[in-house]
Amino acid sequence: MTANDFANQIGYGVYDLEFTKKDGSLRKMRATRQFQLIPQDKHPSGSKEVTTGKGSVPVFDLDLNEWRSVIVDNIISMKEA
Repeated sequence: MTANDFANQIGYGVYDLEFTKKDGSLRKMRATRQFQLIPQDKHPSGSKEVTTGKGSVPVFDLDLNEWRSVIVDNIISMKEA
């Protein structure tokens, strides 16, 4: 899956992600890019690129209520929540 494909898919709902972080540890996250589910004060100001760095995509962590980046190649599983 490409970074753009991932960004588009996660933009239409909430997904449970499991992936390997840069430090090698395992991370689970309930994430979205669907703006209706993200608090207004957390919406990005201005335009942002879909990808940042090498294949990473900013997603909103619904449990932490913060933006995080996910490297698409490090995703182990992704299922609709």
